[in-house]
Amino acid sequence: MLVRLAEEEPYRKESLALLREIAQFILFCKKKDGSWGQRYHIEGQDQSIYKQEDNVPHSILALLSYVIKASELGEKVPELRKIREGMK
Repeated sequence: MLVRLAEEEPYRKESLALLREIAQFILFCKKKDGSWGQRYHIEGQDQSIYKQEDNVPHSILALLSYVIKASELGEKVPELRKIREGMK
């Protein structure tokens, strides 16, 4: 939804800012073993109930959605290096 809204002028700036903040939060929540949990508290604490393997692809998809949309709109991605490292 945010990716689509970022294409529309009245919502572009706010939508892209939200995508960026989501990407930053996802990077912040990444575990030391390289995985992401199922759900998180607003302050970043892992609130997972059980292990769910598809969290990594979902997290990478969210990161890439921000990078791709920002690039399509000609916006810089200051976190690009961190995002690349975060997907390893």
